[in-house]
Amino acid sequence: MNKILPIVLLSLSAAAAALAQQNEFGLSVGAILSQSRGVLPPLTVNLNSGIAFQADYARRVLKGNDYVALYGDVVVSGNPERTVSSATGSATRDIMSFFVVPGIRIKFAPNAKVSPWFSIGPGYTLYRQSTTSLNGLPNTAPRDLNRLAVGYGGGLDWKVSRIVSLRLELRDFYSTGSPAYNLPGISGGQHNYIAGGGFVLRFD
Repeated sequence: MNKILPIVLLSLSAAAAALAQQNEFGLSVGAILSQSRGVLPPLTVNLNSGIAFQADYARRVLKGNDYVALYGDVVVSGNPERTVSSATGSATRDIMSFFVVPGIRIKFAPNAKVSPWFSIGPGYTLYRQSTTSLNGLPNTAPRDLNRLAVGYGGGLDWKVSRIVSLRLELRDFYSTGSPAYNLPGISGGQHNYIAGGGFVLRFD
């Protein structure tokens, strides 16, 4: 009996630890990277970088093993403002971006100290254009535009305790349509690269 009790307690502790990792909630902050759109000046725009906030929830749907595990996840990310510069004064002054992407996440070495992961899924993008143009006149572009999106990215989770990890990540939210820059010739999809870091809480 004296030998069995420690084994039982150890098994229960291991089971509790495993259950504590079924759910993950992460918060991060970073930057949406600058980029240029358009073919030839002056009908081009430069999007400056801006702060980006992100939250995501994931639940393990396939335990896998010590090498790999599968999660279902939902990522919500947003940038309150990216200023626009252009040689054309009628261009949109700034845009706001908001993304919601459900999908799957594959985590490698899920029980290790450092776990790399990759996620991908289809989702939704909202672009909100400024009410004024660069020249200070009212912006004739639509105020809001809804787009389909594909989100994908990867990162590293570093466990600092049983329930807390630090996270570094890089994601791209690719929208099937562009914001309304109010310039001819800018169309098609747009990449939105976000680099950031934060923390993850694991719980049952």
